[in-house]
Amino acid sequence: GLGNFRKAIEFYLKAEKIFEEIGQKHYLKFVYKNIAVVYEKMNDFEKAEKYKRKAEEI
Repeated sequence: GLGNFRKAIEFYLKAEKIFEEIGQKHYLKFVYKNIAVVYEKMNDFEKAEKYKRKAEEI
């Protein structure tokens, strides 16, 4: 159900914070792309687009 998708988002957001803290911002592109995929699977296309844009900005 949606619980697994929400858990995935939670873990990706933790990964985002860690990569920022350790200065590995190039990994954020992959994190943001994966978050976008999860939001698409949740039919939240607005948030998916937001994270696709964030990935493209890196």
